Amino acid sequence: MSKRRDESFEQEMHGEQSALNRQDGKTLRLGVLISGSGSNLQALIDAIEDGTLTGVEIALVVSNNAQAQGVQRALRHKVPVIYLPWTRSVGAQLIAPKRTLESEERLTGLLRLFEVELIVLAGWMRL
Repeated sequence: MSKRRDESFEQEMHGEQSALNRQDGKTLRLGVLISGSGSNLQALIDAIEDGTLTGVEIALVVSNNAQAQGVQRALRHKVPVIYLPWTRSVGAQLIAPKRTLESEERLTGLLRLFEVELIVLAGWMRL
C-alpha cells in the first residue's frame, strides 16, 4: 500500500468516520468465537478499551474448548463467555451431534439471545 493510501486508511479506520460507526448511533455488538489462547480476542478487547476501535462492544464470547485461555481473558474483562461443546456425552462416550446441526442451532440461539450483529471467528476451530 502506498504511504498516501496507508494514511487514508488510518484516518478512515481511526478517525471520526470510522467504518464501524453506525449512522443510528448504536454500538455494533460482536460475538467472538474462540477455541484457544484468545490472542485475537485480547487484541479486540485492547482496541475497544483503549479507544482504537470505537462504536463496538463484545456482546458474547463462545468457546468450544472449556480449557481455552481465551475463556479466562474474557472473564478478566467481564465479557460474557459461554462454553459450547461441539460434542455430547452418552455415558463415557463422546458423540458428535448429527452433522453438527444441534451445536449450530445452539450457537445460533445464543447469538440471537445476546443480540449479536457481527460474528468474529477469532481462532474458532469449527465451521
